[in-house]
Amino acid sequence: MQNMEVSVSTALKFVRIVRALMKESPLKKVAMNELEAAHRELSNLQYENHPRECLTRVLCHLESAFTHFEPSTWNFLDNQDRLLWSQRTYKNSICLTIAVVHFYLGNTVRAKVWLIDEMSDFGWIQIPEGALSLLGFNSTKDFYSAVFGDNGEIYERLEWNIKMNNEKSYDDSTWNPLDASQNPYPF
Repeated sequence: MQNMEVSVSTALKFVRIVRALMKESPLKKVAMNELEAAHRELSNLQYENHPRECLTRVLCHLESAFTHFEPSTWNFLDNQDRLLWSQRTYKNSICLTIAVVHFYLGNTVRAKVWLIDEMSDFGWIQIPEGALSLLGFNSTKDFYSAVFGDNGEIYERLEWNIKMNNEKSYDDSTWNPLDASQNPYPF
């Protein structure tokens, strides 16, 4: 994936990915502003002389949105575990998007760092729609295998950790934390 030129169709896919993040966003104002800035940069990618530099700016905005969003709940009537799980799921989606962009730009080491250091075991793992097809992968496990070159071992460990951190896994042995159709905590 090194030194890949950014085509118009690729740019449009990135726009759709960030737009999907914005649509589902439970983010606070600063983080939402950063997502909007990332979307604005991507929307103007077709006018860039250096599209890779534009994607680097997009990464800065996405990383800032990730940093400024801390899952929390203030309402004592809320189902706190459900809200926090959903918010961590959303934060994981931003993290995965950042890893996808890094991987696309050939920054495999940075993608690894994001996937290892920033993913939460207390949230759902969902790569935003279109991100996998953008890279030519069929599943999240394929993406992890390509990043780590480990035949999906780190991905399977993450899947196991998520199952151990969700009470639903104790009740239902068929539950798969990476199958979005089984998500007990939808946005």
